[in-house]
Amino acid sequence: MDIHFDAAVAQITTNFTAQELQVPIICAKRLTYTDKKISFSNRNKPAFLRRSDKVCLYDHTNKTFPTGLLPKVCRALINSGFTVNLKNRIEPVSPTEWALPDWAYEHQCEIVRVGVEQQRGIIKSPTGSGKSKAIAFLIMQYPNAQILVTVPSKQLLHQTAKEIEGVIGEKVGRIGDDLQDWQRVTVGIINSLSNLSSNADLFSNIQVLLVDECHKAASEYYVRVGNACRNTDVRLGFSATPWRENGDDLVMEGVLGPIILEISEKVLQENKLIMPVEYWVIEVPDPEFVYAGAVREISRTGKVQYSYDHLPDGKPDRNEVVERALLYYDKRNELIVQVAEAFLKSDYPYPAVVLVERISHGKHIQRLLKDKGYEIEFISGDTKTKERKQALDDLGKKSRLIIASSILKEGVDVPQLGVGIIAGGGSASSKIIQQIGRICRRFEEKKKAIIIDLEDLEKFYLRFASTARIETVEKIYPGSVKSLSSINAIDKIFACDENKREAS
Repeated sequence: MDIHFDAAVAQITTNFTAQELQVPIICAKRLTYTDKKISFSNRNKPAFLRRSDKVCLYDHTNKTFPTGLLPKVCRALINSGFTVNLKNRIEPVSPTEWALPDWAYEHQCEIVRVGVEQQRGIIKSPTGSGKSKAIAFLIMQYPNAQILVTVPSKQLLHQTAKEIEGVIGEKVGRIGDDLQDWQRVTVGIINSLSNLSSNADLFSNIQVLLVDECHKAASEYYVRVGNACRNTDVRLGFSATPWRENGDDLVMEGVLGPIILEISEKVLQENKLIMPVEYWVIEVPDPEFVYAGAVREISRTGKVQYSYDHLPDGKPDRNEVVERALLYYDKRNELIVQVAEAFLKSDYPYPAVVLVERISHGKHIQRLLKDKGYEIEFISGDTKTKERKQALDDLGKKSRLIIASSILKEGVDVPQLGVGIIAGGGSASSKIIQQIGRICRRFEEKKKAIIIDLEDLEKFYLRFASTARIETVEKIYPGSVKSLSSINAIDKIFACDENKREAS
């Protein structure tokens, strides 16, 4: 059978033989995934209100699927005994001979080599690896091609464009933040590009598509832009965490292709591009609250117990648990304040950040610290860009500690940070890696990144989230996880004299 494809969509042509009638079944089975968001939303609904959580990326009517999934489909068909003929509709773009500056790191050369050879796929490039420069080096390999680089935010728009200009030595266009300046090489905010995607003429000449922070590429904005760039011969994604928590990795792969290269954090540490990580864990006891819906029971020994067996999944409402046992649990927040206060009283030379997930939580911790006599700035998505930039610039100069929401994630460059206090919990592996990545960047004489996390022992939800975070960190940074036996030993973590850092 033949499979005709462009950069966005592949279409299967069959002859309706008895054997080939199995093709749609094979493709649909291989290209179906479970959407965890839908699964989660279904949990507390009666059966007749539940939506199917199965999503199929194979279009039975048109016999089409996203081109990035071509390797998966071909393997499945060949393993089922079919002969597959691929018909490429894309005009190929040829790179120049190898052209890289002498000062490029070995892993950056590897990124370029694999990118040019494979032409399509996802590259895992950790925070601090010089990803923007590697993207610029890739652009250098295609001096005559029309190139589009996508980024997720205004801050990254200007930061990335400036860095690429510094490497390739030509003006780089910018789309987004009230700008629409197309050049041979253009950087665009994905939302702005998505709004323009209905104008096919704007994207028809794009030959190379480079997607930064591509772990977001399962969203509709990336799908739209990917479908608009139907003639891109080279299509590559870059991320420190190229996987999805919702189970929709298949959508991201459909836009870009499979993972083709993984640069490890160990390689960067060996080259002293990122600092070693110390990940300290402080236990938060289970508060054993009685949640809504609990049924009071008395055991044979006369002990009062509370049961939730009659509720969906046998658990109380997750939002109530998070509110009471994480966001506004006094003992937990007191631990966060104690850690922050111990840091502020220390002579540790690099500033710290308290990372929260919700704005209300950040403001609450800010109030608790104010009650202790500390005026600490809190920045979030509600903070004006100018004020946010000023607060980050002041870190290590006028201030030593800041509270920040999830805005301190992709592309935010604050290399002077030396300490991260994970106050917001959560189980997403990509999030904790991005958070650590903010702290372990190389800066002056900084020798390590100190991360302090709270291990919640709450039995319904938070314990599992804490375990997931710790296991992720141990996998990415082996040997970095350490337990703090007592909060009273917290000051030893910030001791500048290593001889004073007794076993805690």
